[in-house]
Amino acid sequence: MSSLPEETSSSGSKTIPTTWDGTKESYALFKVQFKALVTMNKANKIFNETEMKGLLKETAYEKLAAGDQTKLSDGEKKAMKLYEDNARMAAVFTLGQKTSAGAMVLAQTVTDEYVHGKVNEAFATLDKEHQPKDVTSEVELEQALEKIPFGKANDYHTRFVEVMASYQFKMSEKDKLKIMVKKCTSPAYAVEIRKQMVDPNGTFAKACSEAI
Repeated sequence: MSSLPEETSSSGSKTIPTTWDGTKESYALFKVQFKALVTMNKANKIFNETEMKGLLKETAYEKLAAGDQTKLSDGEKKAMKLYEDNARMAAVFTLGQKTSAGAMVLAQTVTDEYVHGKVNEAFATLDKEHQPKDVTSEVELEQALEKIPFGKANDYHTRFVEVMASYQFKMSEKDKLKIMVKKCTSPAYAVEIRKQMVDPNGTFAKACSEAI
């Protein structure tokens, strides 16, 4: 996974296409990075299913765009922004594909009415294909987490979160800490991790932030 050079549009929005090689192993990180990019562009509503049901069709957008912009209602302005956000992020999504896998999925959401496709629907399809859902997901997740090498705490936290994003199974903070303490080779650090385990408000993130 890598990112292309940063570009900034005339409107000031960030357009840094995160790349994906089409594999299950790298999908979680691609999704996390893409959503971060969406947030940078203040385009989060493209992942809101309710909002996207009201996505403007091509002809409706063109009609509003051709009209007097000073007379648009707040609702019309918001609808236009959602259309533009989806169009922009669909382009960024496509440019970030190293294979045809992701591009073809987005292409399947393209119609005469929605010429850019729908990013949220593309990710919904990819989630079904690349995120485990069966009853073995908990075991698979634990095995994947236990394979993460323990070095610097912040690096460990980053990799841990990336792996967690690949699975729909949710793990408790205590279970995360149990895995972490088994990987820790520093007796002093292990003490700090165990403190988090017995603290009602202890978390995996706090344990990873401890500088020992």
